[in-house]
Amino acid sequence: MSLANRVAIVTGAGRGIGQAIAERLARERAAVIVVDLRGYRAERLAGELSKVGGKALGIEADVTTEAGAEQVVRRALDTFRSVHILVNNVGGPRVEPFLDKGEGEWQDELALNLHGTIRCCRAVLPHLVAQRYGRVVNIASDAARVGLWGHSIYAAGKGGVIAMTKVLARELASHNVTVNCVSPGLTATPPVKNRMEAEPEWAAEVLRMVPAGRTGEPAEIAAAVAFLAGEEAGYITGQTLSVGGGLSL
Repeated sequence: MSLANRVAIVTGAGRGIGQAIAERLARERAAVIVVDLRGYRAERLAGELSKVGGKALGIEADVTTEAGAEQVVRRALDTFRSVHILVNNVGGPRVEPFLDKGEGEWQDELALNLHGTIRCCRAVLPHLVAQRYGRVVNIASDAARVGLWGHSIYAAGKGGVIAMTKVLARELASHNVTVNCVSPGLTATPPVKNRMEAEPEWAAEVLRMVPAGRTGEPAEIAAAVAFLAGEEAGYITGQTLSVGGGLSL
């Protein structure tokens, strides 16, 4: 697999799954725009990728806003002249019972997990359509497929991402633009690892839900993204690929 001469935007790429995706796409020789709300994380990772021979640009942006999403696309086009791949990774849960959540929390969580993906698609897709080539990979969650305790609004947002993926895939197929989802299960990101270490009883309980009996690694999510972003997946669109050790069974 090679993504040489391709330009990829990865949102929420400062750490965890997003960082692993950016690193994998860079290894496949794509130029990577590393986007994160915390600019120092984006710039640090872009610098690391550049040191090992990759082409990378770090951008601080809030992609849940129209201005933030458009800023990312503008910087990408100014620097690399084109965009070919969009990975909508930004997101994360705020775990608590639904009845304990206030409306302000709903809005913030939906903005993070759904609106950011919508904003970035709206900003990038005109360019992909105009050049008659593109790969969009949205990061959803198996929490939207199995009903995890405390994940109500997060699941609603990620469920929306899965539904939108199918519609965009149908609308854009004739323009040679594919749109797919990768749906992680329990993955060993820094917050998950910290909680599992601090709460071993919780860790044992959630691992019992996973037939594989372990957490996934961010690199395993990144491998699925790289496949869907590449040429070999050109006839795959509108699909949701769970990478969760069987959690969604």
